Amino acid sequence: IDSCEVALDFTEEEWRLLDSGQKALCCEVMQEVFRNMSALGKARICSGLSSSKFF
Repeated sequence: IDSCEVALDFTEEEWRLLDSGQKALCCEVMQEVFRNMSALGKARICSGLSSSKFF
């Protein structure tokens, strides 16, 4: 398993429908997943994900 398999990826429309609390939770979850995967030596950047929409 790698971080791409557990990543949350929203379309731009789906992301716009989330409120600020939901967006913050999504970012927190993805950061925790990345930290955990890094600790296991399995973290990598997923080319199909647009991290810019998280900020």
